Amino acid sequence: MKYTLTLKQPFPFPQNPRYAQLEGENILLNDVNLPEHIEHTYNPHNVTLWVIGHEHGALCAVWGSSEQDALDAAVDAGLLDSLMDEEQDYNNEALTPLGNASELFDLDYVWMGKVEFDAARDIKLIVALVRESVEGKDTL
Repeated sequence: MKYTLTLKQPFPFPQNPRYAQLEGENILLNDVNLPEHIEHTYNPHNVTLWVIGHEHGALCAVWGSSEQDALDAAVDAGLLDSLMDEEQDYNNEALTPLGNASELFDLDYVWMGKVEFDAARDIKLIVALVRESVEGKDTL
């Protein structure tokens, strides 16, 4: 099933999309933590849902307390394999080591955005996130 995620717009530039559409298998349920205005939970590390994409569109959505956490989680789940450098040249400073294995990735055209939840608009997504994470699934 395809889900539409609304992204916070920090800047009004075209490279920052307002919406991202992703299949459920590309939405990782690694640390589901809904915003306080939706579910009154304690979130000391400010874990949010991040969408990661590139010039051709959104690739995946993962939970993390920062951009680095989200990128590492996406790499460890195999959701960013299309961005992995084939040669793994550690002398190339343009590549970024990510994930538990510190493999090198080309992030030149990557963008990231935090998902903005609205209970009325996103009720189907919120219910799916809660239901599937409680059942112990890895992805939506």
